[in-house]
Amino acid sequence: MRVLRPAHSAPRGIEEQHPLSPAYRAKSSRSMKRWRSHTQVQNEMTSPQADTTPTPVVPARRLRVAVVVHTWIPSLVIGVLAPLSILRQQGRIELRLVDSLRSQRARAAIKWSDVVVFDRSNDRRELKLLYESKINRKRVIYEIDDNFLEIPQSTPAARAARRYYRLHAIKVFMQLSDLVRVYSPLMLAQAREMDADAVVAPTYFDRALIANRRPPRPAPARKGLPPLVRIAYPSARTDEIRLERMLYEALRQILMTHEGRVELHLWRQCPPGLLGLRGVVVHPVSRSYDRFMQSFYALGIDIGLAPLLDEPFYNSKTNLKYRDLGGCGIAGVYSDCVPYTGSVVHERTGLLTANSVEAWCASITRLIEDADLRRTLAAAAREDVHANYRIEKAVEAWDAELATVMSRPPRPWPWLYAPGIILSALVVSSRTRSIPVFGDAPVDRSAMFADAVAAVGGRASRSVPGPELGKALTEATDANLALFLVDTADDLRTALSHLAHCNSAVLDISFLAVSASTLSDAVAGHRLEPGLSLVTLAPQEDDPASSRRQAHIAAIRALGLPLHIVGRLASLEEMETCLTGYPAAYLDVIERHMHFGRGIRADRRRKRRRRFAAWCAGRMKPRLDRLRRRLRLLAWRLGLELK
Repeated sequence: MRVLRPAHSAPRGIEEQHPLSPAYRAKSSRSMKRWRSHTQVQNEMTSPQADTTPTPVVPARRLRVAVVVHTWIPSLVIGVLAPLSILRQQGRIELRLVDSLRSQRARAAIKWSDVVVFDRSNDRRELKLLYESKINRKRVIYEIDDNFLEIPQSTPAARAARRYYRLHAIKVFMQLSDLVRVYSPLMLAQAREMDADAVVAPTYFDRALIANRRPPRPAPARKGLPPLVRIAYPSARTDEIRLERMLYEALRQILMTHEGRVELHLWRQCPPGLLGLRGVVVHPVSRSYDRFMQSFYALGIDIGLAPLLDEPFYNSKTNLKYRDLGGCGIAGVYSDCVPYTGSVVHERTGLLTANSVEAWCASITRLIEDADLRRTLAAAAREDVHANYRIEKAVEAWDAELATVMSRPPRPWPWLYAPGIILSALVVSSRTRSIPVFGDAPVDRSAMFADAVAAVGGRASRSVPGPELGKALTEATDANLALFLVDTADDLRTALSHLAHCNSAVLDISFLAVSASTLSDAVAGHRLEPGLSLVTLAPQEDDPASSRRQAHIAAIRALGLPLHIVGRLASLEEMETCLTGYPAAYLDVIERHMHFGRGIRADRRRKRRRRFAAWCAGRMKPRLDRLRRRLRLLAWRLGLELK
């Protein structure tokens, strides 16, 4: 098999540049010994007394931390920027903030840094920056506070967040990062299933945001009327439609029952069910979390609302609303689910309620009518948040985690990465129709493989076994890998006979109708090939080919060849939004084969040269024309003929 491997060794001197590394310490020790011996010789030559020259102090360089920003949201400020900014003010670290869209600046920041921090990264460009960090042997910390693997399909964000290539990026970040920071026990278990070194990060409320602010003024007294009660739903995100429908119906009933007595504050577009009702106040959305908290504190809110559904995605969230409401001294009504049951004490620091219209109406009405209960809950929540959710704990956690990742070598990764290569792949299939996997629903594996190649910015072409296949593989010298859809014994013989023409090969034996012994005997002669992998479908009890697939899996594992198993799912839509379908399995294989071959880097360089030549010609053409006219004039004056 033809294998073209680029050099992927880490730049020399990377480990020696960091003051905490053993190589740097050894180098500094040798330098100090040479300096001392040189000073001692000079002192002995100039004075017979003993050497009393003080040893110079070499200041240690501060730790350099680069934060790669995916999207600017409050969780980035709360979880990463605020604690790291305090460490920077204390002189413990040097901090740089870089946008992932600016790839050149991001790469420069990565080379400058000692630790690279990624927040909620789930895109291909951030994945490339992760690989750049690993190539330069930087320590990587990955922070994620949302469980994208469990996000409900009914939410607007699920359409983009649950695409298989985004979930694959999250899995790779968890596998390659030196430390993963999560915020719930559910996500901690999920991260450790992906072989991540994960910890649960502490949460806090920054009292400095409201420390120097004037206390909020109570609602003005109204003659002959009860005092006005301000209710707030402090959320700008679009929630699940079931949650919003329940909450808005409860609020509509509250506004109609207590008309003129309550005031509802929203930070979103007014929902249709609340249009025209008295007491609805809509505020503009603030992109700054600090400014939002300061303005929110100044409103003098009496009751805060924090609804959540009792589902895995929402149970993976933090108690952010409790910390915000309690820190500002506001009585809150919270859903009776995991993020709040561990921190809110019912009828002491807040009210826990079931997710129904009747329960929410009853809890809100109770706080509206009982001012003493509101004040008691607000005071207890404020005391609890200020005592147990201090920012100093988050700063100490970050300081300890940075020291931990720097005290051990970078986490290894099981495959190589070729920077700058654009993937080029070839699909070899003898079938002209799709294979039904889910009842009558066909699965076009060629199209799924092409989609996975396009997800990493590559391109895929298709070929059919025949006399021209060897020529096609030979001409595709830059192709990183070739996928053979092996369904029959003839397909297996064809694929194995053409392995010598491929930089690397993947055999999809999901529907191979041969015995395990035949497969083992055919593949045994190629088990030492560095660029050969296999893909198969997971066996199921109701599948007639289950026993054959189990035998295939056992035979391939006995040979020690890389094997990727595709899970059996309920629908094609589920296959596109999980990590166990064909597209995710193909994407996993593609990344491990990308370093084989040259891709289309040569074509890319040729295009760059042509563009540069065209640009030079365009810039030089006017000057050449002027020079030609001057030469013609000079030749005419001298009576010469200019050719």
